[in-house]
Amino acid sequence: MAESLAQLGRERLDGKICYLATTQPTGAPRVHAVTPIIGCDDLYVFMEPTSPKSRDLNADKPYVLHSSVRTNTGEGGEFLVDVDALETDSADERQLVIEASSYEIKERYVLFRLDVGRVVFTQYEDDGPQRER
Repeated sequence: MAESLAQLGRERLDGKICYLATTQPTGAPRVHAVTPIIGCDDLYVFMEPTSPKSRDLNADKPYVLHSSVRTNTGEGGEFLVDVDALETDSADERQLVIEASSYEIKERYVLFRLDVGRVVFTQYEDDGPQRER
């Protein structure tokens, strides 16, 4: 695995459909499709303010962001990030993230910065999965 973890993460997360695992107020797990944006050297997600994921993220718990895989054999590998979320209302930060986005951002969307913790990249080889942390 010659590429840096940061570059692998950028390739698999930035502007791609990924899955964000949160916890409901009842304690049950919940999974949401999101499209992360890497901008200002940070990881962000926009969402509807009424979204259950917005309420979950404001509960100040740890979360997991997981990339999609290209095929059912795991071609291209998978990327997992433990994150803490912080809703941000900075107009300057919002504008920079909008400029970095690959999709249209609605004015009503709320913005969360995802602070990265543990990172795991798994590449599937003939002799089994190879993990880099």
